[in-house]
Amino acid sequence: MSQMTIEYPDDLLVALGSTAEQFEQEAKFALAAKLFELGRLSSGKAARLAGMPRVAFLLALHQAGVPALDLDDKRCKTNCVMPEANEPIVVNTSPLIALESCGQMDLLRALHARVSVPQAVLEEFAQGRPAVSSGRAAANLPAWIEVLPLRGPVSRLLLAHLDAGEAAVISLALERGVKRVIVDERRGRLVAQTMGLAVTGTVGILLRARNLGMLQAIKPCFDAMQAYGIWLSERLITSALREAGEE
Repeated sequence: MSQMTIEYPDDLLVALGSTAEQFEQEAKFALAAKLFELGRLSSGKAARLAGMPRVAFLLALHQAGVPALDLDDKRCKTNCVMPEANEPIVVNTSPLIALESCGQMDLLRALHARVSVPQAVLEEFAQGRPAVSSGRAAANLPAWIEVLPLRGPVSRLLLAHLDAGEAAVISLALERGVKRVIVDERRGRLVAQTMGLAVTGTVGILLRARNLGMLQAIKPCFDAMQAYGIWLSERLITSALREAGEE
């Protein structure tokens, strides 16, 4: 692994009230968060730079003022696209965490005949998660979510640009003929769409449930997600609430 050395004034630690170790960790996290915000790194690669599990990194981003879910104006609209009724889906880690945080993971089962994840997502889901409001954090996914093996290796090209979970989600969908994936991060969504897959995000799931009367409102879900540590950008929230008629 490569290393980078930076110089800083001797009195900097006194001004910050930090030890050298604390400052170095804070600086690594700030750099990783900024590169993620700029879209230069995926959350998984940024988390490795920060020395943290991916989920823990996503839940800590609000400390740096960086939304875990943030899309440009065009992709705000695509994130709000609702999936077709009962079509099978392959789900990435972030939407599972987001829906669990607001107590709405069962919406996936209510809206889709088959919900699948690759092994890499199962492993990510179990790492770095604090307890939810019930006071416990289950290590495993619900039994109705199928954990399916990949029939072949994940493309090196996918792994070069995406996290292991996102790359495996796209690979599994292509192998199994599943047309739609549930992915939140910009980089993963773009790659999935380039490979011919339809993409929906957490917000799209909530909006469909709202339109079908399964939810009275989606704003409480956003509030619960942010209380859990999943910070959403204001433009994504505004776009979704407008779509739901809750402005």
